[in-house]
Amino acid sequence: MSNEEFERRFNNAMATIVENQARFSEDQDKIKARQDRFDEEMRKMQEAITGLIRVARLHNEAIDELRQHREEQSDRIDELKQHRKEQSDLMDELRQHGKEQDERIAALIRIVEGHVSDHP
Repeated sequence: MSNEEFERRFNNAMATIVENQARFSEDQDKIKARQDRFDEEMRKMQEAITGLIRVARLHNEAIDELRQHREEQSDRIDELKQHRKEQSDLMDELRQHGKEQDERIAALIRIVEGHVSDHP
C-alpha cells in the first residue's frame, strides 16, 4: 500500500470518526433535551399530585366536619324528640287533670243546684 493510499484511507477513517463523533454529539444533545423535557414534565406531575393530595386532605377534613355536625344535629334532634315526648306526656296529664276538675265542678254544680232547688 502506498503512502498516498494509506493517507487517503486514514483521512477517510478520520472523516468517518469525526462524522460519527458529530452524530454522537447531536444524539447526546437530543437525549439531554429529552431528559430536560422529561424532568420538567415530572416536576409538573409532582406539583399536580401534591395539589391533588392537598385537595383530598381538605375534602377529608370537610367530610369529617360534616360528619361531626350531622352527629351533633342528630343528638340535638333526639333531645328535641325527648323534650316533645315529655311535653306531650305533660299535656296528657294536664288534660286528664282538667277532665277530673270538670267532673268535680260538675258534681259540685249538681250538689249546689240540688241544695238551691230544695230550699224555697
